[in-house]
Amino acid sequence: MNNFIETKEHRRFVEFCEACRKYRYIGICHGVPGVGKTMSAKTIASWYDVEPLLDSIREEIKIETEINKSQLRTIYYNAPTFGTSRIKKDIYNIGLRLKYLEEKIMIQSGDESFQLKTRLKEMVDLIIIDEVDRLKLPGIEVLRELFDYTEIGMVMIGMPGIQRKLSRYPQLYSRIGFSHEYKTLGEDELQFILENRLREISNYKGMDHFENYEAIRELIRVTRGNFRILDRMLAQIERIMKINHLSSINKEVIDTAKSILVIGK
Repeated sequence: MNNFIETKEHRRFVEFCEACRKYRYIGICHGVPGVGKTMSAKTIASWYDVEPLLDSIREEIKIETEINKSQLRTIYYNAPTFGTSRIKKDIYNIGLRLKYLEEKIMIQSGDESFQLKTRLKEMVDLIIIDEVDRLKLPGIEVLRELFDYTEIGMVMIGMPGIQRKLSRYPQLYSRIGFSHEYKTLGEDELQFILENRLREISNYKGMDHFENYEAIRELIRVTRGNFRILDRMLAQIERIMKINHLSSINKEVIDTAKSILVIGK
């Protein structure tokens, strides 16, 4: 399982996905790289717990993870860079494996009332397609056809500008009900997260300590609310502190971590 932090932006994304699920619409989510779109999507689908089990459903192993049926109603799928004709088959097979996993969990719990259903709309009620930017017209058409055929809620995740790309395909675009921008962390929330994480890896004493204040302000400046950069910076800071047997954080540690990372504009 990942070290997931539930942010305001994640909660907004959850509300957006649940609206697509409930009203069976297509929704578009867009945001700059590294803000947490993929992590949020996988968390909603319980994919960090579920995906490792999908390849072992036919093996005689007991499932120890705490997974309930409601967590098996969402498919997370990464759009392929080629072979778009297989998209429908891939998604159907994931749905089928989710049902087999549900069957296995219920049998292990002693519940024999399970009935295997093989229509995709009976297996899942939300499909999240990540990195939709990869798809060209044939792939987009496959998704439109899949949505028309199943009437399952669908969320498409991509980079800023994905709306303009999809607007060139009116048959799909006319079916889009919601749009959501996944934004970077606000400064207050970023500071809150940083203070909590720094307490875990150092003897952080609060913002009233000048060294701590300087370190926090520098981290806010460098990461700019980008979750991926924040995570990579904190990992490097922790590594540098361990190597140098440091217990407190300061700007020099941050500068060293920054010099190691490749941080784009």
